[in-house]
Amino acid sequence: MNQAGALAPPAFKGIWNVTLALTALWALFVAVRLTAPSDFLDHDQERPSLYMVDAYVNGHWLVQRDDNPDPVLAITSKPPLLTWCGAGLMRLSGGVSEWAVFLPGALAVLAIMLLLRQTGDRWFGTGAGTWAAAAFLLSVAGTKMLHLARTDGVFTFFVFLTGVLGLRAWERGRGWNWFWLAAAAATLTKGPFGLMFAAAGFLAALGAGRGGEAEAGDRPGFRLASQWPGILIFLILSGGWFLLACSEAGRPLVEKMLGRELFGHFTGQAEAKREFFFPGLYFYKPAGYVLVRFAPWSLATVLAVWTLWRRPAPAAAERRAERFWFWTLAAGVLVLGLPRHQRADLVFPLLPAAALLAGRELNRLRWPLHVSHTVILTGFSLLALTVMWLMDDVINPRKENAIRQTAAVRRFVMETDRLTGRRAAWIFVDVKAGVQFYLGLNQTRVTPEAAAQRLAGTEPVLVAVRDPQAVIAKLPPGAVWYEVAQLPDQGAASAFVLSNRSRDWFTIWAGVGKPH
Repeated sequence: MNQAGALAPPAFKGIWNVTLALTALWALFVAVRLTAPSDFLDHDQERPSLYMVDAYVNGHWLVQRDDNPDPVLAITSKPPLLTWCGAGLMRLSGGVSEWAVFLPGALAVLAIMLLLRQTGDRWFGTGAGTWAAAAFLLSVAGTKMLHLARTDGVFTFFVFLTGVLGLRAWERGRGWNWFWLAAAAATLTKGPFGLMFAAAGFLAALGAGRGGEAEAGDRPGFRLASQWPGILIFLILSGGWFLLACSEAGRPLVEKMLGRELFGHFTGQAEAKREFFFPGLYFYKPAGYVLVRFAPWSLATVLAVWTLWRRPAPAAAERRAERFWFWTLAAGVLVLGLPRHQRADLVFPLLPAAALLAGRELNRLRWPLHVSHTVILTGFSLLALTVMWLMDDVINPRKENAIRQTAAVRRFVMETDRLTGRRAAWIFVDVKAGVQFYLGLNQTRVTPEAAAQRLAGTEPVLVAVRDPQAVIAKLPPGAVWYEVAQLPDQGAASAFVLSNRSRDWFTIWAGVGKPH
């Protein structure tokens, strides 16, 4: 199916060798990420992590909450599949840890790469899948998803898997149940847009026959009778969870997920919006995000789109696949251009489609000196690895503050944990959620008045607060309090720990026994 195969240099050899090489490349990039200074307090990663702790520590597996005292704002804004993955890893490892939070996203990137390699070679010729997999990893988005405690990586995998299974079902006229099962997984990860993104590829049926005689397989056979079992699976899994979650959490869940997240982001009511260049026009932004987030390979994607419209593939299977992934990308960009809520990471589910198109184009190119594809790709990998290492370990201007805060919070938690040995109940007033995560806790924040009331009691307590005077001013006359720990000024991460027991009391607890 690779029409330009005669012009290309020697392609990648050996399916297992290529798979092992891609896996090793992924492992190398993961190792660089893991050894770099942690920026856990960046990228809005604290809330998803607290949801995992809520499931693992508090046993809230159906609906999770963070530390926000508002009953609506505390509810998780996303379905729980990623939370289940992270909390399950915590249960397997026996404790809360960063690796359990980041591993699902990193494994999702590897799964996307291997699926890109297999499907790209199948539809666009040997070597196209390898280029697609490598381009995905070596892009701005791919390296970011390797160490991201959010739904983006896992959601991208399930959207891509749904599209792959849908295209295969279209080709074979069967297997639709698997398509709907994957769509349910995507929905349980981030919501109904997963099915919309994956199903957009079927718009390819509108152009069937372009560039050649239409063949019977060019148009999908969506027989309703063959869809009902899969639709039922989809509704039972995704709809069933939502109904059970509503029965447990009630109106706050509906208001948070449907009101604030879905409707609020679509209309722009959930946030103040800054508009650039063309006020009221948003369609250009997702296209720009794809170009930037998939750089530098997005240039090959643009060339591939131009080629497939100018010279559609003569073979029916390849023509169907190129149209399918084009429409997945194009319709996704249009859909993301409708809401007022614009964020660059929202285009991540569209990037596997961009990678497949880029992979085919890169595989067709006549590279200089007819050197091996493997040599060329190794050079790109080393360059990308060097850039990522420099950004993570050396020059890091954007991430410096998050790295500094994360390191300070880690030291703060280690010190207080060593001092107190968890011999007092924690109370959190207004400190960053990362403090709770590193302590392995997820508790609702309380008001300074409530904290002061507990501090004045007889039971040992530890109060974490950014402004200690806000609590001290609420203490009744004669109440005794101590400052047992302090997190040096780290901006939003600063914290003090007040207690109704002194540091000496905790030291005796740790070294000798209960004080008299």
